[in-house]
Amino acid sequence: MLTVLTPTGARPEAFAACVEQMRAQVYPAPVRWVVVDDGPDPMPTPQIDGWDVRHIRPEPLWEPGQNHKLMRR
Repeated sequence: MLTVLTPTGARPEAFAACVEQMRAQVYPAPVRWVVVDDGPDPMPTPQIDGWDVRHIRPEPLWEPGQNHKLMRR
């Protein structure tokens, strides 16, 4: 089984493109796709025939700006 992990990071346009790329795959064995949807607005759960798609919304949710801080010396 192939397991793929995708963090959404509150980027709906990029995630929509990712979903289309995933739908184009022809991997011959079982696939589990874990989508970690950590942005403030939920993404739609993708559906791909034959795939085990797990859509996870962790708590607390990520807020834009939390993954980078300007460091001053």
